[in-house]
Amino acid sequence: IIRQGTGLVPNSGIKYLSASFDPTYGNREAFLERVNRYTNLGEVYLFDMRQREFGQWVIKTLEIIAAPANQPLLFHCTLGKDRTGVLAATILSILEVRDEDIVDDYRLTAPHVTVIYDRLINDPKTAESVKSRPSFMWEAVPKSMAMFLATIKEDYGSTAKYVIAQGAEPSLISRLKKALLT
Repeated sequence: IIRQGTGLVPNSGIKYLSASFDPTYGNREAFLERVNRYTNLGEVYLFDMRQREFGQWVIKTLEIIAAPANQPLLFHCTLGKDRTGVLAATILSILEVRDEDIVDDYRLTAPHVTVIYDRLINDPKTAESVKSRPSFMWEAVPKSMAMFLATIKEDYGSTAKYVIAQGAEPSLISRLKKALLT
């Protein structure tokens, strides 16, 4: 939509690391054409999962998260359900959290998306961009995340194997577990 900035972070003593990812892959018109062919976010997530750029972003972000010097940390995106949802699901799956629990966690995002949607649709600077996307893009429904997780397991065997297939060093998985599990 638009870059919201880092707010008060730069003056707070908090280290800010960017692992930005452009879900339009640099072509907003092609993005809108593609998402308008889909019926739910699971299809969008699966498209992303199969893109080299997305896999590289996942690895870059997991490397940041796995580094002990970066703990504790917070990661986020504009709405907290797409890039953040997929990244959180990837991490939780690598940590061997049950798919049902990951899907339930994703579902908890839905009420917050409504608040952000209302703010964006009522802002003249963002309203047109919001209106140009299909309505499902503003939802966080369990079936989208369930589809994403099931397809990763079907195609790769596990989320960890997906990350390795994207080019991650196998040690990333153990470093991530060491950083996040106590």
